[in-house]
Amino acid sequence: MARQRTLTELILEVRQRADIENSTHITDAEITRMLNQSTARLYGEISQRCEGDYAVKTTIATVSGTESYSMPATFWRLASIPPITDISGRRSDLRRWSTRERASLLDPVRGWTSARPVYYRLMASDQISFLPVPDGVYSVDVWYIPASPEMTLGSDKFDGRNGWDEFVILDCVIKCVTKEEGDASVFAAERETIRREILEQAASKDLADTDRVQDVERAQWSPWGCE
Repeated sequence: MARQRTLTELILEVRQRADIENSTHITDAEITRMLNQSTARLYGEISQRCEGDYAVKTTIATVSGTESYSMPATFWRLASIPPITDISGRRSDLRRWSTRERASLLDPVRGWTSARPVYYRLMASDQISFLPVPDGVYSVDVWYIPASPEMTLGSDKFDGRNGWDEFVILDCVIKCVTKEEGDASVFAAERETIRREILEQAASKDLADTDRVQDVERAQWSPWGCE
């Protein structure tokens, strides 16, 4: 939360940079819509390269006999599901099930207490499905990336961090200048320079350690027994 900019401040700067301070051709409501589109674009690119940057946790309490559960209303993308450690008193990793596996995973003999892995899959309407179907109450932590928040009030804020609001402003200026039938090429070139800088910064946010490949050696179980 290093560089907070209010919606009112962003609108004013867009108007100043696009030289439309006194124009009524483009309304504040339209610029607000442009700003939300631009912040969502930047948000998506950053989360793609740095998956933990916006991730938040929710905990799902399973119900015996219930396969599917609703994700939070703000859900956009799944980040990770940590292993469950309280099934039969041992660690159990969760892996994504495929359509071809579904029939075998519905076998009631293969319950969550059988020490075999638990499987999940995201379904329509932001539902998450667990197979085998839970045979009791378990707490499943799910890390997900919420959708980009929208600004509606003048006091609503965008976290520009280390000057990242410059991308959002330039992206909106390009849209405004284009609508006014002006030449936005200079702004477009500047925006792409800022975009590259932001993505480089986002990818190296944690200077204390580096990313590593996913460890899959622990996943030793299959739904049909020990591999």
